[in-house]
Amino acid sequence: MTDSRTYSVEKRAAAALNLLQRWAADIATAQGLPEARWILDDDARLHGMADGDEDTAIWADYLRIDLTRTETSTLTGYRNYTPHGPSGPVIPVILTST
Repeated sequence: MTDSRTYSVEKRAAAALNLLQRWAADIATAQGLPEARWILDDDARLHGMADGDEDTAIWADYLRIDLTRTETSTLTGYRNYTPHGPSGPVIPVILTST
């Protein structure tokens, strides 16, 4: 079994892009997810930004991310995803309200 921390940034980035494609499909269907902007950084972490507290809360419910309010009054949360199971790459997902 491969330790998920040994996956290259490229493999984690590919898995992260697959997650985004899955979420995009849910937006286009009955899920009714609001728009969000997503950035894949150099370390294969996904940063999601949704407009306002309500849209951020909807995404947090969908992604099962617990949100906290920061000192600057934005909502933020974090979760590690393993879309390919426990032996697959770990994708950190950070969600923030704008």
